[in-house]
Amino acid sequence: MKLIKLLNLIRKVKFFFSDPKKNNLLIFDNTSIKDFENVLKNKKYFVLKTRYEQMTEIFISLKIIFYMIKYINRNIFISYFIAVIKTTNTKVVLTTVDNCYRFHKIAKILINDNINFIAVQNAARYDFKKNDLLFSRNLTKFNPNDQFLVPNYYCFGDEEEKDCRRLNINVTKFYKHGSLRLSNYLEYFKKNKISIEKNYYDISILSEANTALDALWSQEGINEKFSILPKLIIKYCIKHKLKFLFITKREVGGYQTQEMNFYKKYLSINEYDYLLKNAMQVDKKNFTSYQAIHRSNLVVGSISTMLRDKLALQGKILACNFTDFEFYDFPQKGICFMKKPSYEEFEERVSNILKMKIDEYFARCDNTRLININSSMLTFDYINDHLDKLLKTT
Repeated sequence: MKLIKLLNLIRKVKFFFSDPKKNNLLIFDNTSIKDFENVLKNKKYFVLKTRYEQMTEIFISLKIIFYMIKYINRNIFISYFIAVIKTTNTKVVLTTVDNCYRFHKIAKILINDNINFIAVQNAARYDFKKNDLLFSRNLTKFNPNDQFLVPNYYCFGDEEEKDCRRLNINVTKFYKHGSLRLSNYLEYFKKNKISIEKNYYDISILSEANTALDALWSQEGINEKFSILPKLIIKYCIKHKLKFLFITKREVGGYQTQEMNFYKKYLSINEYDYLLKNAMQVDKKNFTSYQAIHRSNLVVGSISTMLRDKLALQGKILACNFTDFEFYDFPQKGICFMKKPSYEEFEERVSNILKMKIDEYFARCDNTRLININSSMLTFDYINDHLDKLLKTT
């Protein structure tokens, strides 16, 4: 399989018989670029594409060959990425793919080479506990948590540090400065002077289509459990004649088709039609999903990171776990979390939350702060300060 991928890559990329351009800041994985829009302004940087399907260029030079031979006992792609990092004289490697094993492996190999590796959390890390459970059940040959190494980790808050320490995940230093994506939205919101009509929607539900869990756990019926919550919400909103919004996860294209096929499979025809009628199109450039949760009285979901974002925006959520896996339990408890409720229990809880004033709602949640947020300094401000200090000394 790896040989086939390599041959396909060779056919489609453009070869440059030279060193890549030197730069002391390297962005690991080009998908990170859009999240670093407020970090990379006025900075020079090199972008290292690390996904087979997105790689468009390969550099070949004596230095590249030298470093690839030096690290030849590694995976060929790992050896090539290391060669690029070394050849560009990189001093800071920055990424938002904080759960990427390649980033961790390279950080582990180059940890003593005076290179600063910084990873920024991009999603709620339920996979820390999931990895541990998969390995304990002999469903994976190795535990990905054992491969994890992040010298500098910009994470949401205390919850990530607690999980990493409990599971012996290797993080040298935590920077608990909140969500980069949320901070980007708040900056966009301020610069564009966006007016938010609060409680414009009574209830929004976050799309959490999942088609891979049955195969992952070698168990039927887990995928379907992620369709129970939308069924309950649709029933509730129709009964109470509420203004409802379905927040899709994917932008228009192949992945959105796959996402909607999940709901088409598990919902009734009437439920699916209702979902489509009240669905919004995602426009990540204009932060439409963030604007939607900001305008909603109540946001409902299971494990979406945007549940934490809504809480950080001082808004109301309800997280429900219908699976048998405890690691999917929302980390903040109290009125904002339910485990396998009946429709009657669900209806009562949602009705109570909708009627509550925000102070009463938060008084009935526990005190866990899942995303740190600072009104004077946003996440990208902290990252910029850190980078400025590191790059000035190089």
